[in-house]
Amino acid sequence: MFRNRNCLIVSVLYGAFSAAIFIVLLTIGGEQFPTLKGFLKDTHYHHWIGKGIWAGILFIVVTIALYVYKRDSDSSLDIAKATRLLSYGLIFGTVILFAFFTYEYIAHH
Repeated sequence: MFRNRNCLIVSVLYGAFSAAIFIVLLTIGGEQFPTLKGFLKDTHYHHWIGKGIWAGILFIVVTIALYVYKRDSDSSLDIAKATRLLSYGLIFGTVILFAFFTYEYIAHH
């Protein structure tokens, strides 16, 4: 079905990375700009659902775009490199959110 299985795996990993970073940005942006949080809430019933929907759309778009762009490429696609990027992105996002909400708590209490 898929001509290049490694390309699909790498595309999914990059799609997950982009969605994770996007969620971090939306979370911080929603806290700093109440209109963004309000938009997500008003459009999707709750801001968490809105973040999930937009991150899901981004994941699908990035995955498909990378797969279509790279599937016929002769360049080697490194699954381990993409997995490390996703892992580091998740760790970085967690640390950033923890630091942001810790700062917000200390600054406002």
